[in-house]
Amino acid sequence: MGRPDELMARQKIERPKIERRDSHLRRERIVQAAVELYCSEGYNVALEKIADRALVGRATLYRFFPDRDALTAAVMQEVTEDITNQFRQWDDRDDGFFLCLKALAVLTIASHGLQEMVALRQKPSIREQSARDFGAAIAAPLARAKAAGLVREDLTSHDALLIARMVAVGGMSELSENADAGIDHALRMLMPIIAPGDAGQHRAVCPTSRSA
Repeated sequence: MGRPDELMARQKIERPKIERRDSHLRRERIVQAAVELYCSEGYNVALEKIADRALVGRATLYRFFPDRDALTAAVMQEVTEDITNQFRQWDDRDDGFFLCLKALAVLTIASHGLQEMVALRQKPSIREQSARDFGAAIAAPLARAKAAGLVREDLTSHDALLIARMVAVGGMSELSENADAGIDHALRMLMPIIAPGDAGQHRAVCPTSRSA
């Protein structure tokens, strides 16, 4: 054991590290709680409810996020990072672009339109940043699909995000036996718009949910 003065000096060094770690964990809990409640209850869920889910006080929530806009920006950043990590598992597949479209469609359905929340309700700065982040995430898979001749050369990242929303509508259709089947059907219907040349020869490359 060290001398008392050495122990006190060590504690002075370690205490700020512990406090910073605890602060980081509290912030993470708040963002995760917001993601869950935005998805399950909608954008207008009470901030107090988010604080309760995160096991923090209301004052703590406001210390990290002074208003709903700041919290929403953090939520969208978290969602974008998660979907980008999911996209990376298909980095070695030319048809990964189609799997990314499906993943975005599933996110839209599961979150009850989380992306629409930003499009319809938030400040232009948050909406535009979200569009840039999602566009950047889909850019590499789109480039690989273009290089493999699977999609049109003039297809943009913005186009891809619009297509993902259309595919999500297919997954929510009452005419589909389940969400996966609806997503697959919607994507096949959109292939003539997405694929270059004779769309018919490209329908075979559109992966089904089972191949994902």
